[in-house]
Amino acid sequence: MSDLEKEISPSGSVQELRDAAHHNALVTEVMDKQITKWEAMKRHPYACFCILTMVWVLISTSFESQAGGTVISIGVFREDFGHLVDGSYVLRSTDQSILSGVPLATQIVGQWLGSWLADKFGKKWVIYGGMLTSCAFVGMEFAATTMGVFIAGKTLNGFSLGVIQASCVSYVADISPLPLRGLSTALCNISFSIGPLVVFIINYCVANFKTRWAYRAMLSSQWGFAAVSLVLMLLIPESPTYYILQGKVDKAEQAYRRLLGDPVAAVNQVTVVKETVLEAEKISEGSTYLDCFKGVNLKRTMVSCVPFMSTSFSGVAFTGSYTTYFFQLSGLDEQKSFQYTCGAQAISIGGCIASLFIVDRFGRRNNLIYGLLSICLCDLIIGATATASDSKPEVLNVCIGFMMLYGGIYNAGLGSVCYPICAENPTSALRTKTVALGLASGNLFSMMWSFVIPYVFNPDQANLGGKTMFIFFGISVLIWVHIFFFQTETAGRSYDEIDEMYASGIPLRKFQHYTSKLANIDVGLTEEEKAVQVKHVEEL
Repeated sequence: MSDLEKEISPSGSVQELRDAAHHNALVTEVMDKQITKWEAMKRHPYACFCILTMVWVLISTSFESQAGGTVISIGVFREDFGHLVDGSYVLRSTDQSILSGVPLATQIVGQWLGSWLADKFGKKWVIYGGMLTSCAFVGMEFAATTMGVFIAGKTLNGFSLGVIQASCVSYVADISPLPLRGLSTALCNISFSIGPLVVFIINYCVANFKTRWAYRAMLSSQWGFAAVSLVLMLLIPESPTYYILQGKVDKAEQAYRRLLGDPVAAVNQVTVVKETVLEAEKISEGSTYLDCFKGVNLKRTMVSCVPFMSTSFSGVAFTGSYTTYFFQLSGLDEQKSFQYTCGAQAISIGGCIASLFIVDRFGRRNNLIYGLLSICLCDLIIGATATASDSKPEVLNVCIGFMMLYGGIYNAGLGSVCYPICAENPTSALRTKTVALGLASGNLFSMMWSFVIPYVFNPDQANLGGKTMFIFFGISVLIWVHIFFFQTETAGRSYDEIDEMYASGIPLRKFQHYTSKLANIDVGLTEEEKAVQVKHVEEL
């Protein structure tokens, strides 16, 4: 018997209170489903502030990830850390591979370890600690005068960023009111477009400096983002779900009082989470990484992680890292290539913004299926036009155009919907670990492509150029078939409903047609009845 069950173990009149608590939880879930997004924002402004704080923290991590890699394009950096070849300074290929691959590997380790730390010590303080250590490791990058020290700083910083990211996404999913859950988790994706855009703009402003500040200005800017994050983190509460999983119900209620600004709503929400956790424990006990792969949790882990894995195989591993280089090989000068890259990044952010309006309207499953289908078409068009441009140079403009549009199309569907899918499908006890597995799986395959693509794309290797996208097209078609049969629809569903659907054993693709127990709940309560239920819950 779990601690929560012991706390409300039924006997005599306690059974009545237990039934009242269960009914109150169901009523609260039904009423939450009837609130619009705008009403939720007006009712819970502090919860919205906490969500935006986490989005800012994620912007900081994406800025730091991009800044540490973008400096290699700055001439002064290559002079300080590279060697002279045919009259120009270049970095050794081994150093480039280490800079692109090894920090991703440590980021994966950080995501795995960070989720365990968050479940043990709390998400807020694990994120705070990750940000502090990141500041220290940025200092190593800033002060480095040898490539070894710079790589060490960037590698250790990658670990800190991994610790932060999984906990941030899980925290957002924990505290978001049901009507805002899809929008708020999709907001996590926009942070990974805003950070790089800021990096590109700073790079444009400092790249022509003739001193070490050409790249140190970029690195030191990370401290500004981190400083704001550290201040904002002090103003938000710990995740109430963490407190409930630790058996600290009073602290969970206090956290919800701050988040929701309503004592009655706080009590109701604590009841909902307690009931959801109890129902999940009946299906599967345990909250270790191994439990993610046991019984029905294996399905939930697969559904949560496959979308993140598909991002790496969709082609974004190529378009995200090789756009500028591709433009230059296509005949554009460095300045115009940079301008086109900034334009592509702006379109990418536009796709993220568009996703906020469609992630709930069209649902998780449809966004993923049609989003990946759109990416397949883009991959095919880019590959075909790159092939045709060998004999018809004018077709190259079409190829460049779709390379610029790619990020917007990707983020409007596939790129953004991964986050709500990964946050909604796990149980409450396994959410942080499953999010870590999802992010880590995406990073793992991105790391693989960082080593493979140069040998496929570069002129001195296979020299496929834009035809590289044919590879991603073929893989994406196979993933699309898998997603069609095994992707769930969880938009607008409470966590309790999602647990119920998995427990029922219905086919994953038919979740959207399932009628849950909430359909039979009557919410026509008077204020006096609601007050009685709240009193019962408080007595528990």
